[in-house]
Amino acid sequence: MKKRLQKILLCLFVLTVAYLVTYYPGDKNAIAAMRSDETVAISRTDYGWYFDGPSEDDVLIFYAGANIEETAYAPLLHNLAEHGMDACLLKLPFRVALFATDKADEVIRQYHYKNCYVGGHSLGGLTAGLFAHKTSLDIKGVILLASYLYKPVRETMHVISIYGTEDKVLNIKKVKEMRNHISGAYDEVIIEGGNHTQFGNYRKQILDGDPKITWQEQQQRTVETILKCTKE
Repeated sequence: MKKRLQKILLCLFVLTVAYLVTYYPGDKNAIAAMRSDETVAISRTDYGWYFDGPSEDDVLIFYAGANIEETAYAPLLHNLAEHGMDACLLKLPFRVALFATDKADEVIRQYHYKNCYVGGHSLGGLTAGLFAHKTSLDIKGVILLASYLYKPVRETMHVISIYGTEDKVLNIKKVKEMRNHISGAYDEVIIEGGNHTQFGNYRKQILDGDPKITWQEQQQRTVETILKCTKE
């Protein structure tokens, strides 16, 4: 019995290490988007990376999806910062957001934005929702990319849910269940032809559907949706 238990624990350890070591790195477009330009200044910080665009009022604190290199989201966040919402991309331990649920707290206290949103992709969005659920800080809303709320948030928070029609990774049942537990403002936007992967720039995730639009189109629609919903 003891030897069997040891084998099970060893197997679990090997699987865990394999999961944490094998990840989705950002592609060449992600690397290019990590460079500052005349509109967006990108700086390395103690919490991760700061995308500083023209906005003085709005910011998104972003949790990456599980096992995905954080900088894979640089093209999306660079675009967002360029068009009106600064972004703080969190560096996560072992690239797993749940290991750093409260990390947004130190970022919020560091800056003085009028409208602060937390959000993320996939497990990162779920983690952002968990932070929003328990924080006492003034959060304007939660932005979920191919994700859902695991626990309810205050009715004063605006929940924005964005996902693609070709997403085969997202648990749609959980998204539908979430709708019944949101007491405040809620926007749900489904991107025609978008999938799970293309919110970031990395190789296609296992089990995900084939996109019918380019990553540029999916991310542009995402940015437009975020800006429209947060300005209403």
